[in-house]
Amino acid sequence: MHCVLLLLAIALALVLRVGLSQLMPMGDRAWNGRWQLTLANFLLPPLAIAFTALAVLYMGSHGHMLGAPVGKVGYGLAAAIVAVTVGLFAYLGWQSGRSQQQVRRLPRLTLQKNPVRQLETAVPFAAQIGLWRSELVVSQGLLDTLSAAQLEAVLAHEAAHRYYHDTVCFFWLGGVRRLTTWLPQTEALWQELIFLRELRADRWAANRIDPLLLAESLVQVAQAAVAPPGDCWALLTDRTQVERLEERIDALMRDLPLEGMAEGPAHFPWLWFCRLAIGLPLLTIPFHTF
Repeated sequence: MHCVLLLLAIALALVLRVGLSQLMPMGDRAWNGRWQLTLANFLLPPLAIAFTALAVLYMGSHGHMLGAPVGKVGYGLAAAIVAVTVGLFAYLGWQSGRSQQQVRRLPRLTLQKNPVRQLETAVPFAAQIGLWRSELVVSQGLLDTLSAAQLEAVLAHEAAHRYYHDTVCFFWLGGVRRLTTWLPQTEALWQELIFLRELRADRWAANRIDPLLLAESLVQVAQAAVAPPGDCWALLTDRTQVERLEERIDALMRDLPLEGMAEGPAHFPWLWFCRLAIGLPLLTIPFHTF
């Protein structure tokens, strides 16, 4: 019976992923609710499987459910799911801790009153590294590429990532991505979440600096990152990256409201039904008898 429950959970995950994908506004410029819909489609299917595995573990490997016997096979599968999940996040946490130790070995400097770590590379680079207490790392290439005003725009963008604790959120989301590569559209949803994260940081920064300056910085960094040696004109060869860059610049120029990119569940009442659906496996626990 527990094997049947796990198979039903996998079926529910596939139905949720396919069903929610039909409602995703990924192919147009519909910003309202884009973050909520993408996040729901990314998280709800694996959560349905996780809740089922936890319910099976709680019920154990002995007894009956609805008159049908349960055994060690379903219990073992549920235990394997939980063990792989815990093991993966433990490994990712260890990797994150090691990366943060490496960052702390980099020279520290103050850039426009902001403490940063300097990375000696010619590639333009700026990112928050770490979990809850992340540190900003910038490359020498970024310092050489941008003007002081453009650097201020980049620092404002990175401050937005720190404000939203994106490093922590995407640590967990990245683990879910690795666990659910077998589900359809996982990679597309992951790329959409990354893009929306950057878009949200752009809008947060644009409320504090000139949006045009931030747009110029994005283009400058993109060009420097792909410019061939000795060529002063960079060619963006990845069409997907070009479209993403164009979309970010278009959003900055149109001055889209920040709150419009994270509409709450009240705007999508049917999302509550999806959230309730993933908790249905927990309701099977009372039907288990020892």
